[in-house]
Amino acid sequence: MGDPLGLIGAGGGAGRADALGPGVGPSRPHDPGAPAFKDVLLKNLEEVNRLQQDATQAVEDLQTGKRQDLEGVLIATQKADGSWDEEHFTAVGFPRVLYLRYHGYKQFFPLWALARYRNLKSGNSTTVLHGM
Repeated sequence: MGDPLGLIGAGGGAGRADALGPGVGPSRPHDPGAPAFKDVLLKNLEEVNRLQQDATQAVEDLQTGKRQDLEGVLIATQKADGSWDEEHFTAVGFPRVLYLRYHGYKQFFPLWALARYRNLKSGNSTTVLHGM
């Protein structure tokens, strides 16, 4: 198979960087004061790791009773796009035979649960009138 764009040199490596267009390849200016890509990537990975550890700790604290603020735990576990992680299946059709996944749950269920929690906490009723 040939090289239709002429980008691979005779030695097998990449050839004419200027063939890719302006600003691509070695002719692109480099800001010596800018952080290296590796450093930026590592910093962001460390931040994501820290946020995941904080979210895991928040869930564990809620489960063990060390933490009581459900809304804080939901905020700690919320993803950047506004949704939450969910298990592979969100409902059981027939146990060990058919499992269902409602794709919208990760978007609306946590907000619905928070609203329900708020309404139950703010009211004095000891019974649940509708659903849940």
